[in-house]
Amino acid sequence: MKYSDETNLQGLIQDITFWTGADTSEYPLAERNRNINQWYLQTAAWIFEADGRWQWDDANQTNRPCATTNLVSGQKGYQVLTASPSSGKDWLQVDRVELTDENDNEYKLHPLDQNDTGSALDEFMETNGTPRYYDFRGNSIYLYPASDYDKDAGLSIYFKRSPLQFESTDTTKQPGFASPYHRILSLGASYDFALSKGLKNTNSIRQELEILKKGLKDFYRNRDKYEKLQLKRVYKSYK
Repeated sequence: MKYSDETNLQGLIQDITFWTGADTSEYPLAERNRNINQWYLQTAAWIFEADGRWQWDDANQTNRPCATTNLVSGQKGYQVLTASPSSGKDWLQVDRVELTDENDNEYKLHPLDQNDTGSALDEFMETNGTPRYYDFRGNSIYLYPASDYDKDAGLSIYFKRSPLQFESTDTTKQPGFASPYHRILSLGASYDFALSKGLKNTNSIRQELEILKKGLKDFYRNRDKYEKLQLKRVYKSYK
């Protein structure tokens, strides 16, 4: 479903008018946009909660959900997040961290929490080498041990990110998740308005939202079913 379609009245913005009976003077476009984006974030959270082995990413994104940074010899900590990330760089969850060594071999790093170390952090794996572990603290990632070499784009971080939000001036842009559930955004924004105004159909809108929410989560929970689980015979040794 398009964000806005004033000609055929098939957009999310027009669907809000259908459910609320309010025009854009009573329910302004800026408020509709704000509420649609909030429900977009909520929808992404539902998808992440239900998603299986086939990880979702907003179809409107133009790059991979992967960030790289240069490795600096002797440096343990790297700031990888900003205080106010843009919607395209808002990391919600880190999936994996990979490293490229000085011979261009790539491998996965293992997560480590500072509470798992029995020594002072400054003394834990204090000899520089090839990093094997990582720990996120605040806006930074720490490598253990620190690398003993420099490497451009030597550290890769794969993550789940928030969706690219709509601008109030958008028209043909569509939500970047499965199309049968796009109406969650217009229903959600309609529910916000109906609840604030005490509309008679508030509960009806909520019920429609719950139906679509369940369908959405079932869809993303089951879409990786082509990966068939295999039962294998347990090997036992009788020696």
